[in-house]
This record gives sequence, structure tokens and C-alpha cells, in this order.
Amino acid sequence: LLKKEPNWTQSKKELGDPNFLDTLKNFDKNHIADKTLKKLAVYTTDPELEPNKVGIVSSACKSLSLWVRAIENYDSYTQ
Repeated sequence: LLKKEPNWTQSKKELGDPNFLDTLKNFDKNHIADKTLKKLAVYTTDPELEPNKVGIVSSACKSLSLWVRAIENYDSYTQ
């Protein structure tokens, strides 16, 4: 969604950014490309990336996972 590499190294970097929450708050959720949503679905449908499982490793990543799913759901309701 943020047009960054979808890997753990990049995720840790993003989570460490002091402006990260502002980035999420100001995210333009009304203009997400279909191509991006299709790529996103690969992750949101993976049972290993279910938020509660992710939360065992990192509560911050669990929260991020929930945000991603909320953005995905928002898009499905606005279409």
C-alpha cells in the first residue's frame, strides 16, 4: 500500500520511522489501484499472516496487519 518492498526488513524500517503513524493516518485510502489490491490479497488471504498469528511475533506488526485489512475492507465497501 505504501509502495515499499513487502518484506520484514522494510517493515521494521517503516515501523521505526517517527512519522509512520502520520503516514498511515494520511494514507489516501480512496485511490488504491486494483493492481495493488490484487497484490495485497496474496498476503491478506495467507493463513500464516492472520493478525493473531502475526501478533505472536510482533504486536506492532499485528496492528499493521489489522490496518491493512481495514483498508482492504474499506475499499471493498466503497466500490
